[in-house]
Amino acid sequence: VVVAGEREREREREMEFGKKVEEDRSVLLQEIVRLECVLEAGEEERKKLEEKREESERLVRAERERAERVKLEAGEVRAECEKKCREMAAKVLELEKMAEERAVEQEGVAAIVSQMEEGKREMELAKGEVEEWKGEVEKYRRS
Repeated sequence: VVVAGEREREREREMEFGKKVEEDRSVLLQEIVRLECVLEAGEEERKKLEEKREESERLVRAERERAERVKLEAGEVRAECEKKCREMAAKVLELEKMAEERAVEQEGVAAIVSQMEEGKREMELAKGEVEEWKGEVEKYRRS
């Protein structure tokens, strides 16, 4: 009887140990499933972050390329503006030179006109003197 009771208790302990192992196993399986879910969610989050990082890098590259293009275009525009400024400065100098030449020509024309007017006055005076001399000659002839 003692041996049978001992066996019965041993069996009950084994059954309880089996139940405890099964409960622990169930808890561990649940924890494994939970951790797999966490791991899967973490992997998805990592993928999203990786995609965001790649997109950010792509945007940065695109912005750098755009900035480089703008810089090159600005340099081209500046060079074109400088070229136009030099051309305009040359034209201004040319026009100033032409204006000076015209002023000199106009001064020459004004001097010629002035000389012509002076010559005209001298001719008028000479005509007057010629008339006077004619009058004197006529008087002399009559006398």
